[in-house]
Amino acid sequence: TEEGKASGAGAIAELANDAPTRALILGAGALPLLVVLLRTSTKASTKEGKASAAGAIGQFAYDAPTRALITEAGALSPLVALLRTGCGGAAAARRTAAHW
Repeated sequence: TEEGKASGAGAIAELANDAPTRALILGAGALPLLVVLLRTSTKASTKEGKASAAGAIGQFAYDAPTRALITEAGALSPLVALLRTGCGGAAAARRTAAHW
């Protein structure tokens, strides 16, 4: 479900606090799935997922090689779109703010 995807993205954001764990998460194929979640429609059920995915992707942006992977995965365009529309749920925004 969309709610489950949002929860998964939120959990990934929480887990990706150190380089070894980030490498494991990236190796498991999370980045493309997070980008897909960012690109989903703007209906209410996906707003929290988008915000959670953005927060998780932000956790990976600590070094240049990983930032390149984020760019290559196509995350920049949907991140900018999210910035323009503010299409994230309030609960996800609070989680992201608390995390930073």
